[in-house]
Amino acid sequence: MILVKSITLNNFLSHKQNKVEFVGGINVIVGENGAGKSSIMEGILYALFGGSARGHLKGKTADLIKKGERQGWVHLELLDENDTYIIHRTISVSSSHVTDTLASARKGPLASSAQAITQEITKIMGLDKDTLMDTVFVKQGEMESVIDNLGKVLEKVANVENITKLRKQGTFRELRKEIQGRLEYFEKITENSKELEKEIEDKESKVVREKIAIDNFSKQLERVTEEREELEKRIVPMKKAREEYISLTGKRDTIRLEIISLLKKYSLDEENLDVGEGMIISKMKDVGNSYAKEKEVLDEQIAKLERAEGVLKLLDELRRESKRLEGNIKEREKKLVELKQKYDKKISLFPNYNKYAELREKARVLEKEYLNFAKEDKMIKELRKRVEQRKINVNNLREKLSGLEKNAQEFNLNLIRAESDRVIQELSNNRTELVRITDAISKLQNTTEGKCPVCGAPMDEEHKKQLLEEYEKKKALLQGNIFRLESEKKELENKMKKGDDFERQIIKVRAEISQAESELSKEEIELSSREKTLKALESNAREYEGIRQELSRLESDYNEYVSVSSVSEEEIKETEMRIEEERREFEEKKNEIVKLEKELQGIERSDIVKLPELKQRKDFLLGKMKEVDNDIDRFTDLFRQYKELIRMINVMNFNEEEYQQTDKQLSELEKRENELKSEIYKRKYLIENEEKEISQLKDKLINTKEEIKEKEVYDKALGKLRKLEDVLSDEKLPAYLKQTVSRILEKKAYMNLSMFDMQFSSLALDERNDYQPLLDKGDGYTIPARNLSGGERVALSLSLRLALASLHNSRVGFVILDEPTVFLDETRKRELLSVILKSREFISQIIVVTHDEEVVEGADSVIKVRNLNGNSEVVREAVA
Repeated sequence: MILVKSITLNNFLSHKQNKVEFVGGINVIVGENGAGKSSIMEGILYALFGGSARGHLKGKTADLIKKGERQGWVHLELLDENDTYIIHRTISVSSSHVTDTLASARKGPLASSAQAITQEITKIMGLDKDTLMDTVFVKQGEMESVIDNLGKVLEKVANVENITKLRKQGTFRELRKEIQGRLEYFEKITENSKELEKEIEDKESKVVREKIAIDNFSKQLERVTEEREELEKRIVPMKKAREEYISLTGKRDTIRLEIISLLKKYSLDEENLDVGEGMIISKMKDVGNSYAKEKEVLDEQIAKLERAEGVLKLLDELRRESKRLEGNIKEREKKLVELKQKYDKKISLFPNYNKYAELREKARVLEKEYLNFAKEDKMIKELRKRVEQRKINVNNLREKLSGLEKNAQEFNLNLIRAESDRVIQELSNNRTELVRITDAISKLQNTTEGKCPVCGAPMDEEHKKQLLEEYEKKKALLQGNIFRLESEKKELENKMKKGDDFERQIIKVRAEISQAESELSKEEIELSSREKTLKALESNAREYEGIRQELSRLESDYNEYVSVSSVSEEEIKETEMRIEEERREFEEKKNEIVKLEKELQGIERSDIVKLPELKQRKDFLLGKMKEVDNDIDRFTDLFRQYKELIRMINVMNFNEEEYQQTDKQLSELEKRENELKSEIYKRKYLIENEEKEISQLKDKLINTKEEIKEKEVYDKALGKLRKLEDVLSDEKLPAYLKQTVSRILEKKAYMNLSMFDMQFSSLALDERNDYQPLLDKGDGYTIPARNLSGGERVALSLSLRLALASLHNSRVGFVILDEPTVFLDETRKRELLSVILKSREFISQIIVVTHDEEVVEGADSVIKVRNLNGNSEVVREAVA
């Protein structure tokens, strides 16, 4: 049974990118009108068959692409009992970019073209697009249409159109061939049922054999487990002893290696271990004594050089300080010359500096008025430009008004309106007369009496004929007048509209001229006022500009004075005093340097450079002396541990060969135990799979036998067809075929209807009334479908649709209802919802598209769709 698992829409109608997942039971897609709910159903139908339910295509699949996009796609997943089918269809403005695929999770790719996908899906589902739309896909407002159009639907199911063609072409035997083909199909599935029975029997025998094998392996496993547990008890103490033996020998070997490493350090061989501990320690002490003697010599050399090093550091410091003082004296003497030059410059520039400061203060006072002058001058220039442009605009508008008034003179609206009223009145009179003449013709044609129905005078057939001819002429004349007057009316309406347009434009342009002239006058007044203000500010502006020129001339002297203004006589005197102080300090440093150089006579700087090397050698000797003492202590401790470990190993009595043999036996038993467990698991898994397959085969066998039961109908049909081949006419044959199919449909529909707990004892299809359903509640009276309650009609509609789908051997397990509550009152709506909830018991999956929030109650899944700025958004809501 096939269900809808999910659909993904990309640039499809109003959906930018949305994925909708469905569950078993009732799925409700809810949202306001225009939110994009039905687009989801459109996507399912397009993915299945590449078509539309509401005519969105208009001949081009590109019409399904979201506005403004070049490409879109739909991705549909169908869930089968043992498989999943994945359909991907692309929609593109350019056909070269279209890629369509159909794949199976178990079998891989199945089709890669639009037509091949549609054919394969039809085969998988057991029905084509038209049948799907007639049965399980219920479009908006067409829930009960199957009842009203059942006759047409039966014609399609019974293949009446094609069979009628065969009959008319003189090939009636082709119909027999088709029925025989159906019977051959029943013979084939009968053979298949026998094969299924044989396969079930073989698999059940195989299950029995496997269960016997499991019993044998279980007994072997029990014996092997007992042996393994006994051997594990024996090996536990052996493992403990072996671990202790390995630990002791490991420690012994590790300590021996450490001792040998110490011996090699003092140029002793491994054989010296046999000489004894005392001799080895004596040789190690001799090495330490040699290090001590060398250290005593180094101590004297280091003490002498450390004293010389201190004197040399002091001498270097005095030389650096002396050099620094000498440099400072030269810098200060140079600075003193510069200070005297700057001070002379300061005295010479002071008059210009003072004049510049006075002018700058005066300019500051006049600057505000100068800025006002510049601002007014700029605004006057802009205002003059605006005034000139305003004059040009006024002239242009006047020229435009002149042209409009000239064109408007061609229209006399009063005369046109009067002519229009006359034409309308004449048109009304002609239409009234046409109605009267038409009514008179109708009465004349239908009268059977010997007098005129209009005037009441006696009338024979000849007179009646003449009257009719006269009325027909009048009618034709009136129709011609009406056509002519309607043309005149339309022409006059166009003239009035054009004249009105000219009047509106003239009024608009006059208003624009008035406004433009008013604004021009205001700006001319403003310009005159601002020119007067500018003239008053002009003298101060000229004075300000003269001061700015003088400031510009004096600015360089002013800046130069500012740069030297900080120089003073006190700074010059202080600099001269500091030079004398540093000269005295310089002479003192030179005398100290001479004393220290005499003290270092006989010692070279290269000797002092070796001091770190000598100290490093001394530290090295100290480390070596300490290392020898540590090595002696380490050797003594290691030698004692080594002797003790040898004693403990000799005391143990461990047999490695015996342990390895026992461990090997235990590994073999564990391996055999795992092999037996694996074999039992594999056979249990095989039995489980076989039993599942047996269950599936039995279900398939039951379905096949149920299907075989229909063979009797076709046997009878073939017998009747043979009898009727020579006697049935073209008109009776389709009715016979529809009757045969309707009998099957009655049974299947009644079985479905009974699942809704409807209290009907039978269901029949009325052949005389286009196969309209008749139902009996057990009281002997039949009820036409049109007289049923709203809920009963909905249940009947669903029952008929499911029955029609089963006639096509459909494997579809879902029903899609698009806006089923539309146009229903509250009572009918409640009845419909009750039927949908009841359908959950025998329809695996129901998908309902609605804007009605009441449908949400009782849903297994609620999918909310809303439109945000032209894009549909999908949100799954929690179900209470």
